[in-house]
Amino acid sequence: MGKTKSMYEFIRVQLGVSMHGSENLNGFEGGLHSTQMSIGQNITKIYEAIRDGDMQGVLADLVASPRENGFAFSKL
Repeated sequence: MGKTKSMYEFIRVQLGVSMHGSENLNGFEGGLHSTQMSIGQNITKIYEAIRDGDMQGVLADLVASPRENGFAFSKL
């Protein structure tokens, strides 16, 4: 996963945002949103973490760390 591992873990573990679509595997047995939050609810969690500064350290580490090629951002 490389450089994005810390961001992935922050969102999945600390914020508790699960992978979208797991309900599909079970054919919505318990009904829509019975086992999982909606996409909007998960986006709200991420937005609030950005707004409240909770994600600031993770993001700063992601872009500030040196890369093998010497650039903080890879070319698009």
